[in-house]
Amino acid sequence: AWDRDTAQAVAVTVLRARSPEEEQRFAHAGKLAESLLHPNIQKVLHHGRTRDGHLYLVRERIDGLTLREVLAGGGTLEVDRAFGIGIQVLQALEHAERLGVIHGHLRLGLVHVDDSGRVRVTGFAVPAVSSRPAAPLYTAPEVLSGGRPSYAGDLYAVGAMLYRALTGVAPFAGGTPQ
Repeated sequence: AWDRDTAQAVAVTVLRARSPEEEQRFAHAGKLAESLLHPNIQKVLHHGRTRDGHLYLVRERIDGLTLREVLAGGGTLEVDRAFGIGIQVLQALEHAERLGVIHGHLRLGLVHVDDSGRVRVTGFAVPAVSSRPAAPLYTAPEVLSGGRPSYAGDLYAVGAMLYRALTGVAPFAGGTPQ
């Protein structure tokens, strides 16, 4: 999509809130996401509601691949590249955490790498109304067991993603750890 206000290509996410509480969570998360100005976080330009009641986020468009796409088919990364990506993800999470924002939904498809190697983490506002379950392979066991997302859980996700990037396999076979 093209944003006439900013004169740039953008990505638009449209969601339908199932309750007033979800709508309030989304509005709060959208405002927080707009405040996350960091080179390794996808910029949220604005958020709101369409005339027909759908919620939307307008975000900067990122050219490049997601880490999921980079690793498709069991591929791996060289140690230096994996750690370079990991450091940039950690810098994004540290910035968000300083502002009191937890990602809580981090997975390979939300880490984008452009042709220059710059990493951007996406999806900070989406968990507020997402019906999609957390990615169990990258979600901390305490969250899968019903606990609240935390910064420690985000760090767990980074470790699990780096393990996958370096070995070609997820750290666990899948499912919910017992």
